Amino acid sequence: MKFLSKDPLYFITICYLSLPVLIFAGGWLKPYISLLFVIVLLVSIILVFASFKEKKPERKYPIIKLVLILGVIFVWTLLSGSGGIFGLQNSDYVAHNGRLFDLINYNWPVIYSNGQTFVYYFAYYLPNALLGKLIGYQLASQLMLLWLYLGVSMTVFWVFRILKVKPSWFIVFLFIFFSGMDALGYMLTGQGFFIGRGIKGGRDGIEYWARGDEFIGYNSNTFLLYWSPNHVIGGWLVSALVFYEMINLKRVTNILFIWTLSLLWSPFITVGLLPFMIYSFFSKLKENYKEILNFQNLIGGGLMGIVFSAFYLAGSTLKNPGNWIWNIVNITDFWPHLAFFYLLEFLIYALIVIEAWDKMTRNFRSFFVISIGILLVLPIYSYGQYNDLMLRASIPALFYLFLTVASYFVIKKFSFREVIIKNTALKLLFILLAIGSFTAIVEISRAIYNPHKRMPILSAADYGIYSYQFLGDKETFFFKYLAR
Repeated sequence: MKFLSKDPLYFITICYLSLPVLIFAGGWLKPYISLLFVIVLLVSIILVFASFKEKKPERKYPIIKLVLILGVIFVWTLLSGSGGIFGLQNSDYVAHNGRLFDLINYNWPVIYSNGQTFVYYFAYYLPNALLGKLIGYQLASQLMLLWLYLGVSMTVFWVFRILKVKPSWFIVFLFIFFSGMDALGYMLTGQGFFIGRGIKGGRDGIEYWARGDEFIGYNSNTFLLYWSPNHVIGGWLVSALVFYEMINLKRVTNILFIWTLSLLWSPFITVGLLPFMIYSFFSKLKENYKEILNFQNLIGGGLMGIVFSAFYLAGSTLKNPGNWIWNIVNITDFWPHLAFFYLLEFLIYALIVIEAWDKMTRNFRSFFVISIGILLVLPIYSYGQYNDLMLRASIPALFYLFLTVASYFVIKKFSFREVIIKNTALKLLFILLAIGSFTAIVEISRAIYNPHKRMPILSAADYGIYSYQFLGDKETFFFKYLAR
């Protein structure tokens, strides 16, 4: 347990992200391939932990404050409906419940009665699915709440770590309520008074005020947690590790291995992190390119890349609809709407925090530019039934935008006196964030007013014309040569 004592948060995060990958190897791959895969992954994990030469200095924080912060995070997570104990299960939980049910009740690999296979990024469900084979669906479903809570809690503490701040109430609530100014966009586009969407238990929130045939939108932290936990937990944690490696540790020793861990959690996260990875590689070429040439990156990361690429190619990867934005809408009429969307969702924040440019480190500045670039580019190409590429590949960039905004407050040594009396930029940013917070308020209020709404279970094979998204073909390379 020497590794654990060196850096407990890093150790637990790597284990959390790796556990579903190990389960997948045991349940989906041929025995001899599975054995090789597991050995390579375990050796890679050990080498990742061994890369920490010194024990991280211990910091002592007020235990009562930590318990209270963890309590707030638990309530926030509980209201998401995860576990079906309390809170609102949004309509996406039809799919969440169904995926967990299928993974528990079918043998692995999952093959339906029609001969098709279940091909999906299901890392989020796998630990509880394995447990559910012993204790049943009902209890395993309820325990999803604890699995999600652990992931959210680690994310918040990674935020503290990356920002180099003590546990802070302000940072916690900023994370919970961080969002683009959807409320303002909702009203200015003539869709009515937004708060009724929550108080009256409306169909859903105000996130997609800008959507049309092109289905554009960037999601708030609360919306992502309440609707897409399977994407966002892996997205936040892998992004946090990548950002920490580059910004805080200034190294790429484990970065490729960490990045490829995201594949089973969500390949959209893998795509969303790609520009950050490219920068990280090229920034180290002149300094010490050999740093990345190690077992965990090349062998561990490479093996995961090959296996999971083959797995997804057996599914809907090449079947999902995709098109350039100018083939979907009249770009001449659409660009003012897109520019307004950019402004309200992220550009206005970027224009304010750029004031602190000189006080940011080189890597921090570079990642900030990359995140803005990603958010500008993603609407150009629509991929997936509901433009999943834009909605999910944006998670790392939006997470980094949050970190940049939070760091601005840290740099300015935030206090309410500074906001109210002194700093005009801080005052403006605080007001804009307050407007943005109504997105989370709507989602949380919907959960409070509908605390016992549960979604039914719908198997991935029973989605009718949309089932193709989750189904694969046995007559493919993965299922012919790699799968058990």
